[in-house]
Amino acid sequence: MPTKNRSLTFSASLTGSVNYESIALSGKGDIERGLGLTLGAYTIEHLPKGFDPMLFSAILITGYPNASASVEDTPNIFRDRSYDYRRLIKFRDGGELQFRARCTLEGDHITSRFHLRGAVHVPALVSIEPLIEMMSRAAAGLVYL
Repeated sequence: MPTKNRSLTFSASLTGSVNYESIALSGKGDIERGLGLTLGAYTIEHLPKGFDPMLFSAILITGYPNASASVEDTPNIFRDRSYDYRRLIKFRDGGELQFRARCTLEGDHITSRFHLRGAVHVPALVSIEPLIEMMSRAAAGLVYL
């Protein structure tokens, strides 16, 4: 039964290849939908050389669009359902990361499988610039993030 501010738990795994090296991590946590917060802990199993894990904050923490708080009661089309999505992250130096997500909702738990691949230079980061996500309708049942 959908409830506006129901809290959820999640488990996540990420696999892939960045700069021709494998990348893998797993984690779990809580989603406080009324506040639009995702709180989790991840274990890095393998990280490519020269890849700052702070970049994951722009990939994994924003990986739950169903957790977004609604503004002025705007409906969240991802709420209370399973979903798949893709994201392309472009960097100023020409690097790119392609990200696929499959998020399956069962009761009050989301199981997420993420896949990341690309080529990018990510030196030690101090912070991440603000991230703005926009959604647009691509076709019936398809949304671009």
